[in-house]
Amino acid sequence: MGKSAPKKRVVFRIDADAQTASKFIAICDETGMSQIVITSRLVNWFASQDSEIQARILGVFGAEGKSEAAKLFLQKLANSAEKH
Repeated sequence: MGKSAPKKRVVFRIDADAQTASKFIAICDETGMSQIVITSRLVNWFASQDSEIQARILGVFGAEGKSEAAKLFLQKLANSAEKH
């Protein structure tokens, strides 16, 4: 058996203000997870959401859209749980 090819990786750079960066570092310290791991999980989670939820999280529908996104996501989780 041959070796499997390594997964291709893409590296992102992000821009955050000092307060956000400080809060993010605190989250990393509290969880014991690296900034790369947490950022990767967030990006993977966001990319797996449907376009409506993504648009709401990005604020396309204004501030009320963000709370609606939470409701849609919870409904999606509940529907998924019912199927299993």
